[in-house]
Amino acid sequence: MSLLKEIIAEATAKTADVPRMLRLCMVLASRLKFDPMLVWVREELEGYPAEAELPEYRVLRVRNKGRFIGRVQGVLDLPLFLIPESLRPHFEQAEIRDGVAEYEHLLAGLASADGTGGLEIPWPAGMAVKYASSYVVDGQCIEAWREISPAEVAGMLDKIKTKVLAFALQIEAEAPNAGDIESPAASIEERRVSQIFNTTINGSVQNYAAGATSINQVAVGGSVQAGDLGLLLTTLRSAGVADADLEELKEALEEDGRSGAAGMGEAVKGWLGGLAAKAALGAASIGSDVVSGVVAQAIVAYLGITGG
Repeated sequence: MSLLKEIIAEATAKTADVPRMLRLCMVLASRLKFDPMLVWVREELEGYPAEAELPEYRVLRVRNKGRFIGRVQGVLDLPLFLIPESLRPHFEQAEIRDGVAEYEHLLAGLASADGTGGLEIPWPAGMAVKYASSYVVDGQCIEAWREISPAEVAGMLDKIKTKVLAFALQIEAEAPNAGDIESPAASIEERRVSQIFNTTINGSVQNYAAGATSINQVAVGGSVQAGDLGLLLTTLRSAGVADADLEELKEALEEDGRSGAAGMGEAVKGWLGGLAAKAALGAASIGSDVVSGVVAQAIVAYLGITGG
């Protein structure tokens, strides 16, 4: 059986082994010397790095749930109106970045159990108490999460199979022996492979630069002077903090200044907590480590807070 026919057979099997199908695609991409396909296959098998743009089929719908204690106990669905409007889009869906084998195992485990439940993604620390507890009178939400149903996960895997099938069928139509090293008629122009890849698999995602990073490390020690707002904002902007967030920080600093707060006031603490929550959800321009490191240290230096 030719390599293409193996891929097509696996993609159309009732109980397809998606990791095996993708490994066959890796062989095909390697023999065709087509790097974009190799990158896509590798990320589907190994998982997408945090900085990589995800294909649309890996952004799934969710239901928000919380566990309550008090007069009302148990797990309840959480409505979106509990969450600040600016954060709601990130609680309507979730990005899933792990390799496909993990999701196959998840579905297999659910099938062997009672078939209920799903993939749970915890809310950032503190958000359950802050936002969800108000939903129940005389009750407290001790944990909350976004839950992805098994049907959503199965649908994601099915879309991968469909994309691979469409790609393999179009390649086969133009070069039936493509990828078979023993065949003299196995060649196909790279330009044509690229066109087929872009129409069947790439879709709306244009960024397949595996391993690419855009992390800027900023040295804070000694660079931010106490009371120098311009230098503080320049430092945070260099670290990747968005201008809109910087404007909110300025307002928080002014609010704390009017209240006469000593050290770090409640408004700035609230701004830091909000930025950390956004970073944990992937809704900020920087990561959580930058918030807790560079950003917090720069603000402490600006406020003239010393240890002890």
